Amino acid sequence: MGSLKYFCGLLCTKNDLIFSGSSVTIRDSICSLPQYTFTDQDIFICSTIPVQFLKSLHVESPECYVSINSVDDIIRSIILSKITWPTYRETLNRTRREWKDCQLLLERVCSESIYEEVSIKAACSLEQAKQAVSEFCAHANDLIDQGDIDLEILSQIVTYHDGLRSQCEEIAAEQWKQSHQIELSLAQSELQEAEEKKSQIERELKNFQDQITSAQSRLEKLKSDIAHYEALGNDTLQAVQKKIADAQEDAAGFIAELSMFLPQSTVAASTVSSLCHYKMGTSVSEEDEPEICESWKDELALLQGNLSFMSFASDESRALNKLLSAFLYAAYVQNIPLLIAGPYAHEFADAVSLSVAGRHAGILALDGRCDTDIIKHLETSDDTVIVVQNVFGKDWDDNLLQSLMRLNKFIIWTRPYTEDLLIEPKGLYNYALPLFTEHFVETKPTNQFIPGMHSKKFFQYKLQKTSFNRTKVLQQLGVSKLAASRLHMVLSNASVMIDLRNKDLEFLFAILPFAVLTGQKDFLGEILDTEKNISNTVKAEIKHYLGEV
Repeated sequence: MGSLKYFCGLLCTKNDLIFSGSSVTIRDSICSLPQYTFTDQDIFICSTIPVQFLKSLHVESPECYVSINSVDDIIRSIILSKITWPTYRETLNRTRREWKDCQLLLERVCSESIYEEVSIKAACSLEQAKQAVSEFCAHANDLIDQGDIDLEILSQIVTYHDGLRSQCEEIAAEQWKQSHQIELSLAQSELQEAEEKKSQIERELKNFQDQITSAQSRLEKLKSDIAHYEALGNDTLQAVQKKIADAQEDAAGFIAELSMFLPQSTVAASTVSSLCHYKMGTSVSEEDEPEICESWKDELALLQGNLSFMSFASDESRALNKLLSAFLYAAYVQNIPLLIAGPYAHEFADAVSLSVAGRHAGILALDGRCDTDIIKHLETSDDTVIVVQNVFGKDWDDNLLQSLMRLNKFIIWTRPYTEDLLIEPKGLYNYALPLFTEHFVETKPTNQFIPGMHSKKFFQYKLQKTSFNRTKVLQQLGVSKLAASRLHMVLSNASVMIDLRNKDLEFLFAILPFAVLTGQKDFLGEILDTEKNISNTVKAEIKHYLGEV
């Protein structure tokens, strides 16, 4: 038999190849392929068609791997694949546009190679450029390792000859000054500027010290005036109390005496001309690319991400943020109005509107007398979420309140202070469920909210219908059947959305706000001692609210 012929081959799987017509190419994502050796006896040649097959192939460990792409391409693809949008947003908390700019910069930097640049400037091939760079590095290392004999001899002469050393130092110093004349001039200017700034700061410091001394003098005077007015206030209070007691005994005489100080006028009061007004929500700018939501779960996740801009990145904050997002989203899908009170209440409404509709919320300001015709504008507007401001303002009536309830919109009333709700009638919560923002806001919103947009096949949330039994706790707090029923619809669906098994939602969004609004804060402490099915995060939040931690 003749001598064997040996062949080398690269092993490819079907998934490694791209078939396009009569051509076959290797995918760009394949970086290397295993190499195997076989003989001509392993090849079977078909006599009918020009095709050759391997009779058998024992796939063991390959002899080696052959690189398909360059090392630069492999490193560049790995680096670029790591810079994803979720990683960039979580790490730097920046916008999507800034992420894209960062990707472009990385692609530009990674695409440039020192070998390609040497090849272009030296007018040689890429292999010659790589060889030149290697020789340069080796030559530089030799110079560093071997040193310069002449330079070593001269340095020893200068070291042991005082006169020559002095002359060398003077010559070197003079040459250095001449070659660095510009730097010396700049340094001198900077030194002079620093001295002037120092003098200015010393003058400002003296001025501040004088102001502090003056402020301390005014403070002492104010303390003296406060003590004087406190004494005067006590005297006035006693006089008013005596006057009230006298008025209770002689009401007619008190009214007659009081009429002397009231203005007498026969002119009718002027009619208030200003009306409540409505401002439609604005769309986001074209630069803010919306997040495409395929289902209600994506929309809920986007709302949770937007609300996280008002809290710190801690496990406790994320747990509370998850509960808040589910409560707001459950109220939105059922169009159950909310009364949000506390810091950045309007931002909460805007976060919901931008997440579900991709636009800012519409604003109904009840600044003037009531105008029920405004409801027509609200019905025809494109706004999904409507914020009602100054809901306790002057000259609005129950007709407008009833009309708002019949709108097919998500209505959110806002108040900047939670204390305002303590003096309002408890029947108000039959129309809107209260929500305190102070449990969830830890900082000013650190970024613009990301708008959302439904995909063409958006999957809506399907409401879960569950039986309602008003809990004993809500009955003890005096919550009406209507308000308790609405709370049950929101809380039950919110629990389904986040698959929650404990009573965190009920305690945080039902029992806590109504205990505060009805003046029964002590009731919260009793439940904390007896209720076991509450997370430590919510327990800590309630204790903090009660001032126990």
